[in-house]
Amino acid sequence: MYVEGFVDGKLNFKTPTSVKSWSPLWEHTSSVITRPYSLLQFKVTQVVKFGPNILLGEGKLDVYSIIDSHDGKVPLCCLTIQITKRGLITGTLTVNFGPLEVDIEAFPPLSADAEQSSLEESIVPNFSSGHSVGGIRGITPGAENGAVALPAVETTGGRRSRSQHAITGSNFWSEMIRVLFDPSPPLTPEPTHSRWGSAAQPNLRLPRSDWSDGASESGRQRESPRSEVSCVDNTALPEGWERRLDPHTNRVYFVNHKNCTTQWEDPRERGMDESRPLPPGWEKRYTAAGQRYFIDHNNRTTTFIDPRTGQHAGSLGSMGVPVQYERNFRAKLAYFRAQCSSHLLSGHVKLSISRDGLLEESFQQIQRLPASDLRKRLCITFLGEEGLDYGGIAREWFLRVSRDFFNPMFGLFEYTGAHYSLQINPASDVANVAHLDYFHFIGRVIGMALFHGRCIDGGFTLAFYKGILGRKACLQDLELLDLELYFNGNYYKFDSLQEDELKPGGKEIKVTEANKLEYLKLMVEWRLTRGVAEQTEAFLKGLFEVVEPSWLQVFDERELELLLSGMPELDVDDWKSNTVYRKYNPTSKQIVWFWRFVRSLDKEKRARLLQFITGTCHLPLGGFAELMGSNGRQLFCIEKTGTEAWLPRSHTCFNRLDLPPYTSYAQLQEKLLLAIEETEGFGQE
Repeated sequence: MYVEGFVDGKLNFKTPTSVKSWSPLWEHTSSVITRPYSLLQFKVTQVVKFGPNILLGEGKLDVYSIIDSHDGKVPLCCLTIQITKRGLITGTLTVNFGPLEVDIEAFPPLSADAEQSSLEESIVPNFSSGHSVGGIRGITPGAENGAVALPAVETTGGRRSRSQHAITGSNFWSEMIRVLFDPSPPLTPEPTHSRWGSAAQPNLRLPRSDWSDGASESGRQRESPRSEVSCVDNTALPEGWERRLDPHTNRVYFVNHKNCTTQWEDPRERGMDESRPLPPGWEKRYTAAGQRYFIDHNNRTTTFIDPRTGQHAGSLGSMGVPVQYERNFRAKLAYFRAQCSSHLLSGHVKLSISRDGLLEESFQQIQRLPASDLRKRLCITFLGEEGLDYGGIAREWFLRVSRDFFNPMFGLFEYTGAHYSLQINPASDVANVAHLDYFHFIGRVIGMALFHGRCIDGGFTLAFYKGILGRKACLQDLELLDLELYFNGNYYKFDSLQEDELKPGGKEIKVTEANKLEYLKLMVEWRLTRGVAEQTEAFLKGLFEVVEPSWLQVFDERELELLLSGMPELDVDDWKSNTVYRKYNPTSKQIVWFWRFVRSLDKEKRARLLQFITGTCHLPLGGFAELMGSNGRQLFCIEKTGTEAWLPRSHTCFNRLDLPPYTSYAQLQEKLLLAIEETEGFGQE
């Protein structure tokens, strides 16, 4: 954990992080520039490895009250600051303050209005050494201990008297651990959707909002430095949130009515500084998912960066960057697994299935289960077999059942034109009358595979993964799906021509230079959702009964494909023996470097390389010798093109990699890694 120090709401210093200790000691000295009427604020934050840091509490120190209590002559003294969170005492912080000497007669006590005005006009603090303003030299954060002081009491004479009470030893820390890490959830009508109170598993989906809105902030008066944080009424909560009290434990919890979830953590307390107004011309808004963002009307731009603090408005990942932009797949995977583990319910779900009727029996038994049972451990038995399921039988079941319902002959899915990626069959209602029930079942199975860490045999198109993540598809997604469609809005069903209007009255609207972008957007949406809206809705309903949508938001569509389908074991020798070259030969130094680079990659990046070249991380039966392109069987090809300043370029429809003639292995390695991780767009065919 670490401590941040603020002077009149401005961050002034931050201590080093103390690890492996519940009684941390920070040997940190910092000089701050203040006014006699300044308010010092200390925030204690716990560092979370995989997820955003957790605010443990904060305390305040009124500089004038210290000067006034010592008649302007403050010796080097040890002060204990009470740390509170949502009105609950979570600890104390000890700081060494002084020495300093101030002419107290030159600084009379201020009224509430004058005090607020002085606070707003305070000097912006900076790190300094030996400087002083009004005789105030500096403060030194000390150590956190086990004593908790009661709030200060304002006397009629204007002085603050202190009443001390200590909670020491095991009583203090047991209380703090109960507040922070009590795993028991509040009682709710839907326990399967309740949010478990674990500080180590933060919720990335929930929005962060203000302690108060602008109107209330303008009229707010400064609190007593040792007063407890008052509870904020429901009007200050984000839209759709409600504050409740658990009658059994008297603990406050919060209800998200949008997603029907509960949690211990206040959605407004996520380490954000809302004490200052936005700059002129700026506005704060929220997305439909509750993510906060900012609009700069001066430049007509939007951003997730808070212009007041320079910090990202979203949740921060383990590397200190926004989770949704963090490319560390292993860290994202660890976070997702931690979320699943924390929501795993006790007990087992037992399925007895015959191999001959695998799909139909699985459908009947899974659909009979309540949604809560899908988060229990699986125990699968194949009839007539004596094997005990310690994970191996469940893995085989996921593989076989997914192979059955993904089979295009079953009629629910179909292959795309150029790859083995699958998309929903618009005519699935013809193949199966109960197709919506089956898509709900498939969504449950996919959710169970994600929740229990299993893989399936098959994979969807990247556009479908984007749909799962709630992201908009783009033109290159359509290009990967259907190169022959172009801009034709007609299709055949039962040998009769069907025509859909992209918008009401679209038949009478001509495509012009002015409306071509709208036309392209509508065409992409029509092509990707044509006849599959009901099927997609049923699938997502089953999927989100098992996994929360927010758990998946840390991944992009390619990472979600790897998460669901697994990272295959690629045989580099098989890959190399089934490769053809253009303008290169097997002994060219660039080719030798390329295969050296492939062998040096770990499993994750090797799968990403295959995905970059072919559009999918899956291999057909038969390995690289059976790779399919836009015109049937097509081997992997490396072609010499461009100059050494170019990045490698892939042609996914033809399984071809354009490799420039780099002059060194280090250059080839750098360019390939950059292309795999960062590039996208029309360079991918």
